Amino acid sequence: PDLAPPNVRVVNQSSTSLLVTWDPLPAGHTRGVLAGYRVWYRALKNSDDERAAVVPPGRGDVIIRDLRVFTVYVVQVEAFTGAGTGPRSEPYRASTDEDLPVSAPFNITVEPVNSTVAVIKWSGVPRQHLNGFFGGYHVSYRRLTEYVSCDMSVHTSCTQVVLGPIEPGVEYKVQVSALTGRGDGPRSEAVMFSTKGVMTIRD
Repeated sequence: PDLAPPNVRVVNQSSTSLLVTWDPLPAGHTRGVLAGYRVWYRALKNSDDERAAVVPPGRGDVIIRDLRVFTVYVVQVEAFTGAGTGPRSEPYRASTDEDLPVSAPFNITVEPVNSTVAVIKWSGVPRQHLNGFFGGYHVSYRRLTEYVSCDMSVHTSCTQVVLGPIEPGVEYKVQVSALTGRGDGPRSEAVMFSTKGVMTIRD
């Protein structure tokens, strides 16, 4: 072929897949019997790991699967015959979708301020574990004798929050999770506390 497939389009299908479409080669540009298409793709930041999906000649689309979450990919399409391969299309960029964080905040500590107020502190989730645009944290707490939690949202990179007023001398359980546009990631280990003391419990 003496022409690249025209009108290449790349859109994300999910957090691990991209849909690639293109139009057939115009008549006269195949230069033989079309044998199929190759869709080349690689992560933008990893030019050494390029792969190709082979598509039959009657198709003009393919879903590339098993990609990395929330990652920009570069995609090119080429046509081929039994005699050889035509030119590649222009490179197109598209990102897989974001997903939930894969790890939880850690080093959860509780510092009682007085009989009705406590400060919750934690270490944040590493950026590479967020899998999306960082949206803050959820702090979930409840009395140990109840099953309905109260939730507080911290929509910044701040890694502490003030709880209060809480009931003096009552035992509470608190957990923290990170947020992306897809929702909450896993919750941290639970920390049980009252304004009289603090202990960690593993779920």
